[in-house]
Amino acid sequence: MASAILLAGLILPNAAHAQVAESDQTVIGRDASTNEGGDGEIVVTARKRSESAQKVPITLSVVSGTQLQEQNLTSIQSLQQVTAGLTVRTTPKNYINLTLRGLGTGSATDVFEQSVAAFVDGTYAGRAPQFNAALFDFDRVEIIRGAQASLLSKNTSLGALSLTTRKPGEDFGFNIVGSHEFELGSYHLEAGMDIPLADNLKVRIAGKYGDQHGWVRNPNDNSEVPRTKTYGGRITLVYEPADSLDVTLSYSRFRANTIGLPLEYFADPTGQIRSLAVLAGDTQFELNSDRRASVSSIYGPDYDRTTGDRAIATINYDLGGHTLTSVTSYSHYKENRYFDADHIVGNYVDGFYFTGNRQWQQEIRLTSPVDEGALDYVIGASYFHEVWRYRENVISQCVGCSPAQLAAFPTQGAYITTDRQTTRDLAAFAQANLRLTDTLGLSAGIRYTNGRRAATLTRLTTIPGSVTAVLAPPFPETTLHRKENNVDGSIGINFTPQSNLLFYASISRGTKAGGFINSPTNPSTPIGAAATEYGNETATTYEVGGKWTLPRGGRLNIALFNTDVSNFQQTVFISPRFIVTSRDLRARGVEVQASYQVAGPLRFDGSVTYADTIRTKTGGLHAQGAPKWSGNASFNIEQPVSDATTLTGNIGLEFRSSIFLTDEEQTLGYTPFTTVPKGQSYAYLNGRIGIRNEQGWEIALIGKNLTNKYVFDYSTPAPSVGRGSYVNPNIPRTIALQLMFKY
Repeated sequence: MASAILLAGLILPNAAHAQVAESDQTVIGRDASTNEGGDGEIVVTARKRSESAQKVPITLSVVSGTQLQEQNLTSIQSLQQVTAGLTVRTTPKNYINLTLRGLGTGSATDVFEQSVAAFVDGTYAGRAPQFNAALFDFDRVEIIRGAQASLLSKNTSLGALSLTTRKPGEDFGFNIVGSHEFELGSYHLEAGMDIPLADNLKVRIAGKYGDQHGWVRNPNDNSEVPRTKTYGGRITLVYEPADSLDVTLSYSRFRANTIGLPLEYFADPTGQIRSLAVLAGDTQFELNSDRRASVSSIYGPDYDRTTGDRAIATINYDLGGHTLTSVTSYSHYKENRYFDADHIVGNYVDGFYFTGNRQWQQEIRLTSPVDEGALDYVIGASYFHEVWRYRENVISQCVGCSPAQLAAFPTQGAYITTDRQTTRDLAAFAQANLRLTDTLGLSAGIRYTNGRRAATLTRLTTIPGSVTAVLAPPFPETTLHRKENNVDGSIGINFTPQSNLLFYASISRGTKAGGFINSPTNPSTPIGAAATEYGNETATTYEVGGKWTLPRGGRLNIALFNTDVSNFQQTVFISPRFIVTSRDLRARGVEVQASYQVAGPLRFDGSVTYADTIRTKTGGLHAQGAPKWSGNASFNIEQPVSDATTLTGNIGLEFRSSIFLTDEEQTLGYTPFTTVPKGQSYAYLNGRIGIRNEQGWEIALIGKNLTNKYVFDYSTPAPSVGRGSYVNPNIPRTIALQLMFKY
């Protein structure tokens, strides 16, 4: 049966690449909630107004809500399947490590905000735990390249994911999507309902439940890890009391519970790790990367439990052509995490962690009409306030160890570190577009930000030992302050010699604020305080591109880019611990996006990104998590087979060249002391085949990684118990049956 399903899968589909939503020319049109104009035109709001993606002088990709559902894209991680240049990996802390064009913030340090941040209906979501929320009931996701400062609600230095939720429809209706995956046993269920309460009042209610089963077996308890259950709900109300006024209120809540981590030991050059495992009674320890890992702790399996809320109020008021917009939001999340840091049988090093934040935002902006006169603009101001909390309880005491274990593992001690950081940003921004002639235009944007941050830290020793004497000494409650003023923005020129052809060039600068690391050595001393603070990260992107709109909804887009990053915020491993260090990086390359109706119902979609990302002050050493090549290509078909039914399908490749999973000089083969492997290149064969009926139902098979490629998604040194390293293997082949119904 499995072989028959796999054989069928070979004629299946791939989640076709959606750079500017090429794969959704016909798909999007079936969903009334999406923004699509005539002839497959994709409408985006990257510049705070509705525009054709092909006429926006910005390099961006679009994934529609329909595509998210049809391709079973249920998480931020899954977006890399359909977006060239986007690499998403999960760290041993169960944090999302996201890079775009080879650049992005690592997540080994909890306090870092992400350089490629997410925005939900225009409100900021830049913390890694917020990326654990499920993707559901979205109208579209816009992936915006380069530094963004002028129009997003907060600065980003390297890019943004702009997520727009689905709004209520005019008529009563509902949709439901369910899938069951055969290989691992996972399943997902999503549903939404539109309820018109009056001519000017309508509501949408949506929810999501997912149960993702694991792919690494732990023989000690016969479990498959990681096992992740996600829950999400959202209610959206749209009220239009007058033609000149509309109000949108939304509240959403998510929960993500993960049990276990998919980590396997890869290297143990001194034999220390194996020795500790054997002393603890484990005879099954191995260094063979085969999706099997022997782990046990008196505290139970690793876990990550994250919950969050977000409330948004958006008011638009028409002032006779100009539009005054107010966006008010409140968000909150809490994450509790246990990490068995030795990741073997035995109780050598364990950590309990808590992070959480409360965030308030207020933005006011005035938008001019677009088609009246030579100048249109957006001006506004914003307020941002966040309280971020952190607590770690690290126990390195070898609980219940024998004398032999204690002799082999003399690193003892336990401590509790707490951190409370408060951020306040005031910003003013403006964006203007000037049409010099019918074919030539200029654009410019600017944002001024006044930022202040305060951190109150303390550390208490709970069990004295060598750890608390050297690596994590106690210190009294200490408060540090930081303030900065940043001016960011962009300037560009665009040329439209024909209605179907656009050329553009731009320079943009974005800043991510500095701050204080959450687990310092000793900030109560002047030297320690200086070491606790890190500076702001700035990125300057130069870009030249062209967009050519082809007949029948086709597209060919090309962009050349160069991004220089100063003081890149990064955590690196320098034995025996991870430390924060600043770096200068450069990413240079080209992106190509293409979509073409080959013949009849057959359509080709593809995109590729080449990005050469290096550390500029190290003789050209490459940055981690940055493939030179990435992309996808697929053939898609929609063929009527009767008056009532249509055959839908696509087949394609998602590919990536090899990457450095840690610093190049710490990668296996660089020196005799390195243990972290290089991430392999891959080409996944993906696909989908389905039957859709005009009565609203559809049944489909979805196959991913059909040839069952095995690669390392992540790897890092394992400093707690030796000089070894562990790896995080990718998800193996999955084949899912999906049922959809829409009324």
